[in-house]
Amino acid sequence: WKVGEAERKFLNEKLTLFRFLKGLQWDATKAEEQLKRTIDWRASYKPQEIKLKDIKVIASQEYLFHYGIDKAGRPIIYMLMGKDKADNSKENQLLKFKNLVYMMEKMKESMGDGIYQATWVIDLKDSSLSMSVVKQVKDMFVNMGDYYTERLGSCLILNCGWTMSIIWKFVKYFLDPATVAKYNFISYNKDFLKFIEKDVLLKQFDGANDFVFSFKKEFEKESKK
Repeated sequence: WKVGEAERKFLNEKLTLFRFLKGLQWDATKAEEQLKRTIDWRASYKPQEIKLKDIKVIASQEYLFHYGIDKAGRPIIYMLMGKDKADNSKENQLLKFKNLVYMMEKMKESMGDGIYQATWVIDLKDSSLSMSVVKQVKDMFVNMGDYYTERLGSCLILNCGWTMSIIWKFVKYFLDPATVAKYNFISYNKDFLKFIEKDVLLKQFDGANDFVFSFKKEFEKESKK
C-alpha cells in the first residue's frame, strides 16, 4: 500500500494487525479489506489532527470524557447522555461523531503496554431517546467499530428504562454477537465494582473519586501546546 506518514505510523502501532485479525474472526482477507478501508478513512478524515476547538460546540457540554482505568487496565470513557442537549441537526451529528473520534484518539495515548481496548460507561439518566436518535447513535457506533476495530473492551450502561430495553432488542441485531456480549446493563451502582475499583470510580456512581471533568481546563491545556 502507498500510505502517508501518519497512516504508516498507525500501521506500525503495537497490536494493530492483531486487532483487525481478532475483530474479523481471524479472516485474513476480511481483516485486510477492513484495514485498507480504515487507512483510506484516516488519510481523508485525519482523526489525529482533530482539536477541541474543532468540536467546541459539542465537546463543551462535557458529556464525553476519559478518566481512569478499569480493573483490566483499560482506559475508561464516560458518556453522560443527559448532558448532551444539542439538537440532532445534520451538522451536530457530524460534530458528535467527530467528538467520539477525538476521544478515541486521546484514549489511545493513555493505554499501557498490551492494552488495546477501552471500557465505556454510558449513563442514560435524563436523556431523551427516540428510535430515530438511537438509530443515529447506532450508526455512529457501527462506524466507530469499523474504524476502531476491536477497541471496545466493555460497555457499562446504566439508568436504562424500559423504552431503551425495547430499543436495545432492535439495535443488537445489527451488531456482531461478540460485540453484544461486551454490553453490560447496570442495575445498581455497586455492580460497577465488578469492573472498576471504587477509588477510581466517580462519586456520582457511588465511587470514591471526586474528579469532575472541565472542558475549560482541557481546552486551555490543549491551546498551550
